[in-house]
Amino acid sequence: MSVVRRRPESIGAPRRGRRKRYAIDKKRLVLSAVLLILGVELALAAFTSPFFAVKKIRPVGNKTIPAAEIVQRAKLPGNSNIFLVRKGAVAGRLMRNPVVKEVRLYRKLPDTLLVCVEERQPYLVLSTAGALYEVDSSGVPFRVVKRVDTKLPVISCTIPGRVALGKRLDALDFASAMECLLLAREKKIFRVTKITVDRNDDLCLNVRDEFQVKLGRAEQLSKKLDIAAQAMEQIPECRQRGKYIDMTCPEAPALKLRE
Repeated sequence: MSVVRRRPESIGAPRRGRRKRYAIDKKRLVLSAVLLILGVELALAAFTSPFFAVKKIRPVGNKTIPAAEIVQRAKLPGNSNIFLVRKGAVAGRLMRNPVVKEVRLYRKLPDTLLVCVEERQPYLVLSTAGALYEVDSSGVPFRVVKRVDTKLPVISCTIPGRVALGKRLDALDFASAMECLLLAREKKIFRVTKITVDRNDDLCLNVRDEFQVKLGRAEQLSKKLDIAAQAMEQIPECRQRGKYIDMTCPEAPALKLRE
C-alpha cells in the first residue's frame, strides 16, 4: 500500500490566503460602515439645518397671474426644508388655478424655490348662455371675460350643463365648431370671426368681410370648405357683393348676392 505525502508548503498556502482575504474584507467593512455613518450625518444635517430652509419662492413665466398669488397658493410652511418640499403637492395646488397649464419646480440651493409657470393662451372665445369664456387650443375654458377680443374668433353654441373652468369641453356642438375652425384656418382665404351652431346643429362660418359660409350639419366639412374657398377665389362677386354661400349640399352650392 502506497502512501502519498503532501508537501508542507502546499498544505499551508491556502490557509494564509484565507487569512489575507479575511483581513481585506474586514477593512472594507469598517470603511463602508464609516462612510455610511458620515452619509447619515450629512443627510441629517441637510434635512435639519436652517441653512437649507426655503426663504424665497420665485415665480417665473407668469404673465397674467400675480406673483403674490403664486406664492400664496404654494402654501409652504415657515422654515420648510428645501430638500423636503413635495414638488408634486405644490404643483397640484397651483394647478387649481384654471389659467395654469403646467408647473415645474426647481431647487436653487441653498434657500430658493423656482416656480416655472406656463399659462394657457386664448385661442378663441366661447359664447354660451349669455357668458363669454376664453378657451385655449386644446378646448379648455380657463377665464370668464366681459368682452370679446377682436383678434380672437368666437364660437357660439349651447353647452349643456355648467362650463367648468380648467376642464376640456366635450359637448358635440363645440367639437364640431372647433373642427370647423381648425379646417378653416388651414385655408388662408378664410379670416374667421365667428362660428355659430344653431338648435338644428347647423354650422355657419362668418368671415371678416361679413361673408357667411352656411355649412349645415358637421359632415364633409373639409370638402364643403374646399368648395367655398374655390368659389371665393374664382368668383369676384363673392368678395364684392357676396352675402353668403350655402354649402349645406356640397354637390349643389348656392351663392347669395347682396341687393
